[in-house]
Amino acid sequence: MEKIQKNFISIGELSKMTGVNAKSIRYYEKIGVLPPAYIDPDNAYRYYTYSQISLVYAIQFYISLGIPLNEILNFVDKESGAINYKAQIIYGAKVAKKKIQQLEKEIQRTAFLIKELERTDRIRTVDEPVRDNFPEKICWVQEIGGKLTEQLYYSTLKRTWAEIKNAGISIGSETGILYINGKCYVFADVHISNDVFREVIRIPAQSYQSIKTHFDDFNIGNFGDNIPNIVILSELFVSVYNYKERIYELRYSY
Repeated sequence: MEKIQKNFISIGELSKMTGVNAKSIRYYEKIGVLPPAYIDPDNAYRYYTYSQISLVYAIQFYISLGIPLNEILNFVDKESGAINYKAQIIYGAKVAKKKIQQLEKEIQRTAFLIKELERTDRIRTVDEPVRDNFPEKICWVQEIGGKLTEQLYYSTLKRTWAEIKNAGISIGSETGILYINGKCYVFADVHISNDVFREVIRIPAQSYQSIKTHFDDFNIGNFGDNIPNIVILSELFVSVYNYKERIYELRYSY
């Protein structure tokens, strides 16, 4: 026992030295990434070597990057237990770089949403059409016919969402009614790099006029003989949103 005390550290001591609680250390043992260096046959107490402190820090490094812990085993020699830190750090750097790229995309999306809320707030506070430039829009569409009602719109939208999900495509932030080429569709923005699906329509970047309205007030016939090339009706999401008071944006381009 004296030899064990000199050459090994207990699970409690390992916990104090690394700042990782004993429950987590036991979990690391369970999944095979931190096996004890010695298990006392009399009381089943776990003991570790001082060199395993570095392994605990390596585990924390993986956790901080969101890497599955069982991947640590890819960098540990099964026979000697040696850890290839260089290979591990190179791999961790690749994962970190990918996460940074994902975060940059989220930052860009956040900036876009803030700008979009500023635009919709402006539309809500005025009664005249507001002109803005919009980027290319990629829509998953489902044609509808007959009298347009909210019930028809939402039932069709529900089916549209199901189609997009079944196709394994990411849905964007806007849904609504689209009039284009003389036809009426329910649409949902999608993130897709190609047009292999017949349900996908690309709308080029262009300038639109936008004005607030209500669903029941909308009628394509209100344009008379001067129907725009593209008409979009979608719910207007503003900075302070009240689901009990649904306001829509009517966006059109000639």
